Amino acid sequence: MRNACNLTLNGYSNPGEMYAVNKNLAKIFKEMAHIYAFLNDRNHFRALAYDKASRLIGNMEDDISTYSEKELEALKGIGHGIATKIEEYIAKGRIRKYERLKSKVPIGLIR
Repeated sequence: MRNACNLTLNGYSNPGEMYAVNKNLAKIFKEMAHIYAFLNDRNHFRALAYDKASRLIGNMEDDISTYSEKELEALKGIGHGIATKIEEYIAKGRIRKYERLKSKVPIGLIR
């Protein structure tokens, strides 16, 4: 398994490239955490899970798009559901659940 805190640039000439997917996913998961917290207390643990995943991904120094689903699930704070959403984002550039959640809350909440 990889070290989530690897300090190499993994062959990227521009370090910003390496973090683009990580930063986007961290932002999306942070917004999902806020939405779940806003919707009701029933989603309290889901909100905590997305917040934890957001922090983990935002602090990673490896490009998360190079991880397999098994490697993602091995990271503390990433379960099967979140790993699936990471793979969906990498493959399609969006997360359907996130798009549906955004429609349930006032726009100012997530901007």
